[in-house]
Amino acid sequence: MNVTVRPARSSDAAAIALIHRVTWRLAYRGVLPDEYLAKMRHDVLMERWRELIAGRGARDSVWVADRGGEVVGFAQSGPSTATDLEPGFAGEVYMLYVHPAHQRQGAGRRLLAEALEHLQIRGFLWVVIGVLEANAPARAFYRRVGFLPDGFRWFDRSGGGRHVVVRYAKALNSLLPARDPA
Repeated sequence: MNVTVRPARSSDAAAIALIHRVTWRLAYRGVLPDEYLAKMRHDVLMERWRELIAGRGARDSVWVADRGGEVVGFAQSGPSTATDLEPGFAGEVYMLYVHPAHQRQGAGRRLLAEALEHLQIRGFLWVVIGVLEANAPARAFYRRVGFLPDGFRWFDRSGGGRHVVVRYAKALNSLLPARDPA
């Protein structure tokens, strides 16, 4: 069954919260503290997503991947929050997660494509995304779709830990004409 990507609605908050919690518990098991992952509450996440979606405007966009009426993934994007980048030039994909039962079926690529297109339309020249260094599957995914590490790293302190985050970047709008590499 095909995946449709559309802007998130407030009614999607419960599904987004479920995907958020399930994917984090799977992807970050053994990386983030078990206690931290276990304390992720569906009702709290649902309310955060509902508020974010209802209040979204020029800053953030939230997209969902819908497969036959079921939300199977989500992405959130907007202007880069990186303090080392000149404001207004870089967009950022803050989050992109697909429910484990629906991974490797194209939903992640479709979500990312929608987020990138939206950032490009908004005039950003490139896009960045931070990925936990320990999350090898996500890092491989971003490399496959053309992102490369840009050399910037920082520490995430989720759950009281100290986890290395690697930033990946990709051009959105080329300032130079395309050249034949030959």
